[in-house]
Amino acid sequence: MRTLNRWLSLLAAFLLLQVAMYAQDYQSKVSGNWNALGTWEQWDGSAWIAATAYPTASNSSSIAIKSLHVVTLTGAVSIAMDDLVIEAGATLSNTGGCHSWNDGAAAVDVRIFGTYTASSTCGGFGCCGVVHVENGGILNYNLEGYIFGPLVVQAGGTVNGNTTIYAQSTIVNNGTWNMAASRDLRVFGAFANFTNNGTLNLAAGGIIDSPLTNNGLINWSGGTLTGTGTITNSSTGTIAASIAGSDRLSCNLNNAGTITYTGASQWDTGGGTFTNSGAININAGYWVMEHTFNNTGTINLSAGRTIYFNGTTNLNAGTTFAGTGQIYQQTGTVTQNFSWTNSAYHWIKQGGTWNNTAGNPTVLASGSAFTWQTGTI
Repeated sequence: MRTLNRWLSLLAAFLLLQVAMYAQDYQSKVSGNWNALGTWEQWDGSAWIAATAYPTASNSSSIAIKSLHVVTLTGAVSIAMDDLVIEAGATLSNTGGCHSWNDGAAAVDVRIFGTYTASSTCGGFGCCGVVHVENGGILNYNLEGYIFGPLVVQAGGTVNGNTTIYAQSTIVNNGTWNMAASRDLRVFGAFANFTNNGTLNLAAGGIIDSPLTNNGLINWSGGTLTGTGTITNSSTGTIAASIAGSDRLSCNLNNAGTITYTGASQWDTGGGTFTNSGAININAGYWVMEHTFNNTGTINLSAGRTIYFNGTTNLNAGTTFAGTGQIYQQTGTVTQNFSWTNSAYHWIKQGGTWNNTAGNPTVLASGSAFTWQTGTI
């Protein structure tokens, strides 16, 4: 009898534990404020019942914002969240509240299938839960774009940076990331690493103090890219630059893929080191190279286009000139470490020093032109 009573007691305790566990599952039942009890219902082990508290990371094992519901964080509310799913068609809107994503037991702590809109001064993603913007999901940063925890944008997902984004964690973009005009992307901090496998649209440049790797497409239409970090454009990556005026590249860039310039005027690169083993296409305007440039790849100048080698330029074995444009040197030093037969370019020396290393001559063939105004060869 004692044994039976003991087993009954254990069974009762187990059932109570299960009820308590299931009672920590929350879902929205209507649109409303996050901290309003009427917005939520909770699972009691057998049915959804009226919530006795609004969900937080400490009292919930899962939180779902159901399709077509709009849940709003407003006022002076400060909430830690975990295991949150924003379903397709649902919206979480932060208009004035504060929140952080907790790093719980689940591999992914927040899944956005619907829309998350941050329009609060503390609407950034706090440390350190893992956030996924899923296929069809939309993340709108309208104010205070700090990202402290890991963020993955899946293929078909979208991030809209309508404010400056401060990326201070590991970020992987497999979808579409849009930075609005006058809103730049800043990648910095000991834990920051931004990888783009999808499309990254930069309308205002950025500050790159930590690694940014591009395996997809970067559309760079405005602003300066500066910083102490390095942009790596892999063999599968494409950078399409259409900047003009005073916008320039002022950080390290390693290119093994394709860079194409289609801007209306000048592409100015100065500051840091530019290393090219891929292809650079100047299809419009002209390119002023004012920093250290190490080349083993292809430089393609369309007809009427010009490149200025005005910094420290090392044209190494593997360098190929294609197209029919013009090469200027006004200052700086060019070291030619490959044998070049010029049959299409107009080469214009207006200053600086051009060094041909041993066994690496320059041959002016039919179809080329050479104008030597000043400088040293």
